[in-house]
Amino acid sequence: MKVVDEDTGRVLAEEVERAEGFWKRLKGQMLRKEPTTLLFRGGSLHVHTCLMRFPLDLLFLKDGRAVKVVRRMKPWRFCLAPRGSEVLLEFPPDTLRRGGVRVGHRIRLEGT
Repeated sequence: MKVVDEDTGRVLAEEVERAEGFWKRLKGQMLRKEPTTLLFRGGSLHVHTCLMRFPLDLLFLKDGRAVKVVRRMKPWRFCLAPRGSEVLLEFPPDTLRRGGVRVGHRIRLEGT
């Protein structure tokens, strides 16, 4: 799956791992040595970075638009999802800064 910011035309991620099922959602990026791009859909999209070794970029989507952008969330922090968020994308740090992603941008998930 590929993630594209339609407003800038930039590809944010070429490969995305889906966090489906209880255990995969629970584990997320915890205890990994390097960050990857993860996709979470539905349910609780609140985030914590406990037991992580690196910061993360977070992108919350509703109706295909960015509703919250969090850059370089450090380990041992918490972030609440905006009400009505449908999708959460976790990226390696600085992905959203380099991509120029802002609230309101249209984000396309190709190959879902």
